[in-house]
Amino acid sequence: MESPKTYHGYDSDDNCITTVTADDATNYINPDEVKQAIDNLEAVLKEQFKGISDALRGIEQDANEAVIVQGTKMSGTIEETCNALDAIPSSVMSQIGDLYNESVQAHDQLQIEFNEKAKNAAWGNNVVRVS
Repeated sequence: MESPKTYHGYDSDDNCITTVTADDATNYINPDEVKQAIDNLEAVLKEQFKGISDALRGIEQDANEAVIVQGTKMSGTIEETCNALDAIPSSVMSQIGDLYNESVQAHDQLQIEFNEKAKNAAWGNNVVRVS
């Protein structure tokens, strides 16, 4: 990731007469926080949907004995539902999987802009060189 840069402006005698540090883009877009939020979301999704699936599987035997629809037991329907529920977290995560990379790109673009702004600000009265 891009980081904030500090620029120094020097006069004709090579004395540093100004110093400018760029704003930190992490204060505006923090990819580490985005990653942490994505990881937390994934953990919650997995935990919650597993709980639902486990509860359904827990009643499967009773449902087979209690409910028979047109000669078909409920175990197949329950298992299909559980499999669908188990797939939801992966499906959601695949849809938001690029969010972290996009946040890094947005952060870096913003940091590049902030660094350029700081470099331009270092050019002031009597400044002949910026580094």
